[in-house]
Amino acid sequence: MKRFKDTFGFAVILNLLLPGLGHVFWRDYLFGVFVFLILLIAVALMFVSFLVSLPLTAKLVLFGLPVLFFAFTFVDLSKTVNRRFHNSRRSRTAAFAFLGSVLAFQLLVPFTPGNFLLRNRPELFRQPDHHLSPLHSKGDLLVTNRMAYTVDLFFAERPLLHDLPRVGEIVRFDDRQSVRRTGLVLGPPGSDVQMIDGQLVIDGSTVSPAVLESLNLNGDMPLTLVEQASILVVTLTLGAVDGVYQVPVDHLVGRVDQLF
Repeated sequence: MKRFKDTFGFAVILNLLLPGLGHVFWRDYLFGVFVFLILLIAVALMFVSFLVSLPLTAKLVLFGLPVLFFAFTFVDLSKTVNRRFHNSRRSRTAAFAFLGSVLAFQLLVPFTPGNFLLRNRPELFRQPDHHLSPLHSKGDLLVTNRMAYTVDLFFAERPLLHDLPRVGEIVRFDDRQSVRRTGLVLGPPGSDVQMIDGQLVIDGSTVSPAVLESLNLNGDMPLTLVEQASILVVTLTLGAVDGVYQVPVDHLVGRVDQLF
């Protein structure tokens, strides 16, 4: 009976955590290093894509080809395990050493997917009150998607902005006193925003995203000029605006969605 370390499944785990390591574990060193270098280039291109605007077709080529190649490595890995099973098996100690090393690699090395996900992990919180009812009620488990607007890359001093919130989205942000709040986006940078009898007017035109109707907005808000590099976010009390915030884009935490 095969031990798990001698199975294709264990090699797959190693290959998922560090492309090419499954081959190295089965002493196919040359191809294992080649796989690692190809995926390293793909990671570098991914980081570049956050800094340079690329058309969709270019992104499909840049990322589609490495994905196809990575999928092929599992086919080759299966053949390698079957071919080398009788004369290339590792000891249990070696298997634990490989697995422990690759887990540490994922968490500690800046450019790994594990480290990237750790840096950009979502934030979970419970809605503390009924201010966003009926969209979100008190006690709802909500999740803040940090990567909806920004991405934290290891070589950048601060998270890089890649998109702006749209009017009607619920966002998490830090106010100027570093208090974390949840609010509704009402205005993009550089716009004139006001609310008249619950109707949102941006740059002289009435807008009505579906989420605004579900929140049953009411009351008035004076004309407000949204600063450049900021968005206008309001906090609510049962549909009525109770706080208006000019939120610099670098104070955004992420988009808020309901988890359950």
